[in-house]
Amino acid sequence: MLELLLFLAVAQALFISPRKGESVKLGHETASFGKQQPYDVRGLIVRPFDEFLCSETGNYSHFKDNIALATRGNCSFFQKAWLAAEAGAKALIIGNNASTRIERKMIRLDDFKKDAPDVQIPVVWISGKDYEFIVEQMKNYTIQAFLNGEGDVAVKKPMFHLIPPLVLILVWMTIIGMYFCRKLVMRYISRQHRMSAMNATPTIPYRPVEEESEEDAMILNSRCVICMEDFVEGEEVSCKKKKCGAYFALQLKALPCRHGFHASCIDPWLAEHSERCPICNQSLLQYNPGREYEMEVKSPQEGRT
Repeated sequence: MLELLLFLAVAQALFISPRKGESVKLGHETASFGKQQPYDVRGLIVRPFDEFLCSETGNYSHFKDNIALATRGNCSFFQKAWLAAEAGAKALIIGNNASTRIERKMIRLDDFKKDAPDVQIPVVWISGKDYEFIVEQMKNYTIQAFLNGEGDVAVKKPMFHLIPPLVLILVWMTIIGMYFCRKLVMRYISRQHRMSAMNATPTIPYRPVEEESEEDAMILNSRCVICMEDFVEGEEVSCKKKKCGAYFALQLKALPCRHGFHASCIDPWLAEHSERCPICNQSLLQYNPGREYEMEVKSPQEGRT
């Protein structure tokens, strides 16, 4: 009989026929029991008489120094490997009898890992289609195989163990997203309230506070605490600080607490920073923004009479 070389290597097995010079690659997967990588085995492929390699009373003397080939079924993978190792086989190739692919969901080569210490030979798995191909070739050829761990095929494993942490991460991210969305909405609502309060704050001329009219005064302070510029009596005042703008006439704004500021100083404060008075920390939102402040605005001439 002609000799046929079969290589299980380099991501897939390599088959060479001297007669045709053809090469075929076959994938395999190494079991989690038995000899692990790296391994490098060479020998003839032989089959058991019962095909399944399950009988403990069977004659497997022809396995010695060769590579055993068996099909799936009738007994555990570990029992097949144990019988092959006891008979002196260098390695065991198990073929799937129900599939053309190497599928983790169909095979569990690691089910007997706890019983594995007695098995010291490599055990690999090939698809049913590849198994039938080798069996068919063995009818006409003597097959010699070179087997090593480089031929392992990456098999997709179930991802079910990732579902709980992924769900937990998704829930956590949802909670964080809702928190930040609520924070943005509340910030927007707060800014709208501050803008309403700012727009409702009247713009008035400044009049110095006299002792006898302090209760009726619209502005109690004589200086803008934001730009630290003194107010000037009259309908218009000049703010010379950069926070207000350079040298242009401005009106004063009186907050409900009767503290006054340059309009261009207090408006950015109320719109972007806080709704509270920079002097007394009293909130404008405590007042009804829609209500008109009942303040009598008098001209400087009327104030002097």
